[in-house]
Amino acid sequence: MSSNVPTKRKVSERRQIQCRNNQRRYREQARNYMNLLERQVTELQHETARLEGHVDTWKSTLKYRLLRSSHSNDLERVREYWQVMATGYATQDPSYAARQIALIKNLMTEDVDLVGSHGIQKFIEQRQQYAYTFQSIHKAPYTFEVIPINQEEHIIRSTGSLILGVNEETIRVICPQIISNQRLVSRLVGQKLLCPLQMTFYMSDNGHGSKAYRLETSLDFTSGLLGLLGNLMDVVEVMNGAHINGSGEIMNTRTIPIVPAPSLPAAPYMISKRIYRQMQCRNNRRKYRAEAKAHLEMLEHSVEHLTKETVRLEGHLESLSLAVM
Repeated sequence: MSSNVPTKRKVSERRQIQCRNNQRRYREQARNYMNLLERQVTELQHETARLEGHVDTWKSTLKYRLLRSSHSNDLERVREYWQVMATGYATQDPSYAARQIALIKNLMTEDVDLVGSHGIQKFIEQRQQYAYTFQSIHKAPYTFEVIPINQEEHIIRSTGSLILGVNEETIRVICPQIISNQRLVSRLVGQKLLCPLQMTFYMSDNGHGSKAYRLETSLDFTSGLLGLLGNLMDVVEVMNGAHINGSGEIMNTRTIPIVPAPSLPAAPYMISKRIYRQMQCRNNRRKYRAEAKAHLEMLEHSVEHLTKETVRLEGHLESLSLAVM
């Protein structure tokens, strides 16, 4: 009596060889494309740095004397903010903390727009949260620039760096999803992140003195991680689910206890070791593909961003060149 169950056709050896060759060719193409993107990112970073140097040179040639401008008082207050907040909020020194709060209230309106949130109290709470989250804080300014809008309004753009000391509390609050990854935790705890920081104050005179009615902050936390870890895949793992946004706002204030890394579960009794190993391999391949995709997307985004930045700087450089001539 013949069985009605269809038999699985055995794949020919020639077909298997073709599949392996196709997979090998695909992996080679993907690897070449990723290498190309990495080279483009490096070249664009160098080109951007070169153009930024030219822009700074032309600005020096044009002698931008910001301190002598009509907005020198506001510029000095922004500069003072960087100095007074150089080591973060003074949680251990109430008198100095009172000075910091007074300076902030003198610089910003009560309902200042923080892009995504608002209010001077929210801003102060974030400064306090930073003090409790990071082991150490050091803020260093690089440049200050005044950009007039009209007679009543102007922008003060300040750039610098924020050096953040990482401890266990940092991991709990910022990236609790990697708590079980002892390799990453050990590489981060006790180290310092050098993060580019830009603060743009939109100033307006309401008749009682000029204050910032809007503050745009950009903190490049990712660059700080990349400089420390040196590996994009590790950076992706840390930032995937991190409780900090592009403006540097800490989104999570809860303390999450660190738990030891779970051990690899043994193969279930009812599943053979061979099948269990196959399942592990499939999961590993799936994880690798997801990480490779995230890496690729990050590189493509970097190329796009740096290309736009290069075009912007070239236009800025051309305008400055014409102004000098």
